Order: sequence, then C-alpha cells, then structure tokens
Amino acid sequence: MNWGYKIALTLGIFMTGMIAAGVYVVTRNVDTLEESDYYEQSIHYDEIYTRKQNVENKQYAPHFKVTQDTLYITFKSPVNQGQLLFKRPSDGSQDITLPLYTNTAHYKLPVASFQKGRWNLSVFWTSEKIDFYSNVHLTF
Repeated sequence: MNWGYKIALTLGIFMTGMIAAGVYVVTRNVDTLEESDYYEQSIHYDEIYTRKQNVENKQYAPHFKVTQDTLYITFKSPVNQGQLLFKRPSDGSQDITLPLYTNTAHYKLPVASFQKGRWNLSVFWTSEKIDFYSNVHLTF
C-alpha cells in the first residue's frame, strides 16, 4: 500500500467519524441550556437581584434541613407567602412548583414522593410586604 492510499483511507475514516458525530448530536433531544426559558429569566434578573439583596440586607435567609423524608424550612418571620420551585438538574420533566404559606416561622414538607437525588430549590416569598428569594441545592 503506497502513501496515497493511506492518506485517502485516513481522510475517509476521519470524514465518517465526523458525520457520525454530527448525526449523534443532531438526533439527541437534549438542549445544552439548563433552563428552557433562559432568555425570559434574564429579563427578570433585576427583580431576582433585588429579592436576593433584601435577604442580605434584612438578614432573612431561611434555614433548610432535610431529615429522613421531610424538608424543614425555618424563616425569620412567622407570616410568609410565595412559592417553592423544585428543579431536577438531570430531568426537567420532574420540576415541581408548590405554593408556600405559613403562619409560623417553620414550614414542613414531606418529600418521600420526590425522586431520590439532587434537587435545586428556589424559594420566592413575601414577608412583611417585602419580596425575598433564596436558592439552595438539596439531596433527598
């Protein structure tokens, strides 16, 4: 086999590999962005930033604790209203949004029905007419 055939064979193998990689990437049904509404969220970034600043300025950061099959959230204020957004990094179809309303500083949520593994919890709440936001990574 002379050098011309070796170059042609190498080029053919390379082109076949590139075409196979291209077909693989195109046929996968997974978006590279973690958030499907990434651009819409960027529009509301100022609101999220203000809520985070309120948490820092008022020192209202909630405390999160997972014990057995229950999530405990302790707030600084007794009356809180908002929503809990559970996002599963490995499978966006399992994302869950739950309403939040407390008359005490303690909130308890059973998580036995949640898929085991890592979750990102975003808490949006209003207390004393001030909006707050907190984000934490949990493992059930």
